[in-house]
Parts: sequence; C-alpha cells; structure tokens
Amino acid sequence: MAQPKDPPRSGSSHASLRAYPDAIISVTDAASAITVTVDPGGSGLTARDAQGAVLWQVDVLQQTGKPSEGFPVVRHLAATGRGTVSIVVGKHRYVEVDLKSGALKLLGED
Repeated sequence: MAQPKDPPRSGSSHASLRAYPDAIISVTDAASAITVTVDPGGSGLTARDAQGAVLWQVDVLQQTGKPSEGFPVVRHLAATGRGTVSIVVGKHRYVEVDLKSGALKLLGED
C-alpha cells in the first residue's frame, strides 16, 4: 500500500492537525500533573511538569518507526491512569510512553 509522505496543507501549522483535524495533541495526567504535547512536526513529544519545566523529549517515529497506514504523525494522546500515555500514530499504530522516563513501548498495529 502506498504510504503518504506529507500531510495535506491547510490552515494549521501543526503537522498532526493538518493530517488529522480532530487529532488530540496534548494531554495532562491527573495524578502526576505531567502534560505531554505533540511537537509541531507531528512526531516528537515533550513532557512538562506542572510548573512548565521540560522533563523529557522523544521522537516517536524515530524510535518506533512509521505506521504502515496513514500519515506518519501522532494523531491521538490519552492518559491511561497507570503512569503512561497511550499514543496512536497514523491510522492505527499503538505506542505507550512512560510519564516519568519518556521510554516508549511499541504495542503494535492492527
């Protein structure tokens, strides 16, 4: 299957929102008050504490690879309540990131 290379252009300067206008690109974990945000390029994540200090940065695509379907950007973040954030890349590539360390775990694709 052909892989799209760049998200379509629209009014947003954020790659995830250009590719998926309903993308969730920021989430705050209630227990730790850590906020994880997708960087403007669509593949990086930055975690900040409640005071805004950077805790870690990680490039999801560089560490876990590109999705087999959809645009190669993070399109959804969700706090799990277990000290991790669930990530969807492209159409359905699933990754989890540890809130304290930024360690990524590829869960798979369907």
